[in-house]
Amino acid sequence: MAEISVVHDNEELEEDHNSLGEKSASDHEHMDTQPTAPDVPALVEQPVVAATSCVSCINAFPEGRLATLPCTHVYCEGCLRHLFRRSFIDEQLFPPRCCRQPIVPHDESVSAFLDDDIRNTFNLKSIEFGTTDRTYCSNHDCGRFLATNEGDTWTYCWTCETRTCTSCKKAQHEGPCEEDGNDRLFAEMAVEEHWQKCPNCSRTIELVQGCYHIAYVILHPPPRNHTFADSHSCPCGTQFCYSCAARWKTCSCPQWDEAFLQRRANDVVDRRATQAGVPRADAVAAAVRALRFHCEHRGGWVFHHGAGRGEGCAEFMPVFRMECANCPVLFYRQCTLNRL
Repeated sequence: MAEISVVHDNEELEEDHNSLGEKSASDHEHMDTQPTAPDVPALVEQPVVAATSCVSCINAFPEGRLATLPCTHVYCEGCLRHLFRRSFIDEQLFPPRCCRQPIVPHDESVSAFLDDDIRNTFNLKSIEFGTTDRTYCSNHDCGRFLATNEGDTWTYCWTCETRTCTSCKKAQHEGPCEEDGNDRLFAEMAVEEHWQKCPNCSRTIELVQGCYHIAYVILHPPPRNHTFADSHSCPCGTQFCYSCAARWKTCSCPQWDEAFLQRRANDVVDRRATQAGVPRADAVAAAVRALRFHCEHRGGWVFHHGAGRGEGCAEFMPVFRMECANCPVLFYRQCTLNRL
């Protein structure tokens, strides 16, 4: 195999080295004559934009992106729209409110954060939720609210073209309304279980625990004309006595059933970490005393860390719970602002 080698001439190398040295020196001279780089301008300190936390999600936003409500609390656009949309499917939240003060979508401080769809739906829900004897489309695949006029015996659904009797709420029929087998069985069950009907809208209410004052309710999504309540009120907002169905404070019935009261007190004790050395009987008795007090939940709230479900709203709380300072009821934070 041929060997390949490279031979350098010393004279040539010296010439190359000299030429490189001269070039390098000339480059340095050239660089010295170059104009210096311009001075970097000093950084201009930008003004700090004031940020405020949304009372609902606790995230901070520039003030221009927050809506100020009548109670002076501020909401970001997302939380405000979410509150309105929730109120359209949960009647107890309608009209949307904060700190018990209604939020009107046409107010100047609120309107800019809502779209036409929310405003239009609000107007429609105002009619629906303001109607005592409501009629919904008898087609279960539709179920839309149908506005009626006094004296109408049936109404027409423009969505699915179904006609509904305004009296029995079933499909339009000839002759008098007839009770079907399911209605009869449900009525019999309501009597056996001592369920009660709202004196205003005739929904069926089941009291699971607590006193006889029906003042707010938790829905488990109900059938069309029936509501099963963990707590206290009909979705129509009527307050009444669960014992006799009379309007609240118009009867002489006892305020509570002792069995319901004891059951609720035991639930409270089970939920709480009983203090060391406190007998269970004493803890239950203390809970009973607190439950006998009719609370309006105006005395503030105590934070409890840990996940759980609100007893006054059925909302799941992933981080913490809020207990009324005057009674042992737990609520989700947003519900303390918007539901009570």
